[in-house]
Amino acid sequence: MKILFMVHRYPPSIGGTQILAYNIVQGFRKKGHFVTVYTSAYPNQPDFEVREGTIIRRFKLKPHFLSRFLKHPRYITPQMFPYLLSSDVQDVDIIHGFGYCTFQSLLAVTSGKLRNTPCLLTPQYHPWGTIYANTAGIKVIKSANKIIAQCESEFKTLSRYIKESKIQKIPTGIDSSRFQNLPEHNLKEKFDLQNEKVILSVGKLAGHKGTDTLIKAISKLRHQFKTDVKCLLIGGGERIFEYKNLAKRLGMQDTVIFMGRVDSKTLLEAYALADVFVLPSLHESFGITLVEAAACGKPIVSTPVGVAFDIIKEDDTGFFCNHSDPDDLAKKIIRVIKDDRFSENARDYRNSVLANYDWSNVFDKTEEAYLSVL
Repeated sequence: MKILFMVHRYPPSIGGTQILAYNIVQGFRKKGHFVTVYTSAYPNQPDFEVREGTIIRRFKLKPHFLSRFLKHPRYITPQMFPYLLSSDVQDVDIIHGFGYCTFQSLLAVTSGKLRNTPCLLTPQYHPWGTIYANTAGIKVIKSANKIIAQCESEFKTLSRYIKESKIQKIPTGIDSSRFQNLPEHNLKEKFDLQNEKVILSVGKLAGHKGTDTLIKAISKLRHQFKTDVKCLLIGGGERIFEYKNLAKRLGMQDTVIFMGRVDSKTLLEAYALADVFVLPSLHESFGITLVEAAACGKPIVSTPVGVAFDIIKEDDTGFFCNHSDPDDLAKKIIRVIKDDRFSENARDYRNSVLANYDWSNVFDKTEEAYLSVL
């Protein structure tokens, strides 16, 4: 097959969408398919290149009236449209777009209709968005020939707008080989974590991630429940100074450790060390860190978002907690760290996660989705 991938950002840009698109592109290239990527310009990257056997075209960004409505207003690439009607992609078999309220997804479904080419869309949908997302964005989703939902909660939400038969559930994957043999706990000595229970949270320090709720819950664990804990926060973001000040005001500056962005080895060490993984987000379209934590055999406390419904077995491998509720979060965390049953169950569940979420399964299921619309 000849496949055109359309995504608003692509590596070396960093982010969840970029990782998903890149891995699917590489998977299909290795399967022997001819792959082209259309994306937005990125600093110090060429407009055209062939990298790892993949043709990549990057289009310059232009101001556009849609910028005030789109969720990702910085990635308007009008020069992309003429190329979609040119001989450059004359014999494309499949168009695969990412996002549902991006300029690239709009062009993906439009060019699919004009060229009579099947279009698949991975919308990474969640119901919080702009005016465009809640109006024209829904029409973009309806216009695709096939929709890929990444988890059960996304599947149920999308089924409000389109027939279930048009949706196929395919998760974001992980490289299961990375999680087979976890590294030693070298972080214990570095952060003096010999006697405390370790709580880990991984993600961008942004408002919707609920980091402030977690810091307040850690304070309650220390003061109200008299529990010796340390909290590792991995990730950077615009609110890091705000959250550091919050931890200081609550007297948690030595308890909450801001590790910033880390390399993959350090991330695995943190997962291996943790006694419980926590995700207090207000919303997630997927939440790959939940899969990673489960792949490391860790019990999880999370708000009911994204893939949490697929990963957490309530009162068995972890708990769901209320949004923006530090009291409930603290109670759920303490139940997990006080009862070894949760860690044992999470370790037993680990092999199932490694098998079901490996990239090889994602590639096979995505290929099935392509063939179903050809």
